[in-house]
Amino acid sequence: TVHQLLIDAALATPGIQAEPRPFVFQTALNDFNVAYQVNAYSGTPSRMYDIYTDLHQNIQDRFAAAGVEIMS
Repeated sequence: TVHQLLIDAALATPGIQAEPRPFVFQTALNDFNVAYQVNAYSGTPSRMYDIYTDLHQNIQDRFAAAGVEIMS
């Protein structure tokens, strides 16, 4: 579920390319949470800060809509 929500959020973000498809790494099993990294491609690296902002908002929105709490 988490992987799909992250991929969906990436695909909904302006500036992120659908191909190659975004993908997720599970980077750590911490004491009280799991760390994930969403990876995606962009043809406009000069907009990276805007893309990150939009991506983070899309992640929050998708997780909230799915009833998945973001823990840290």
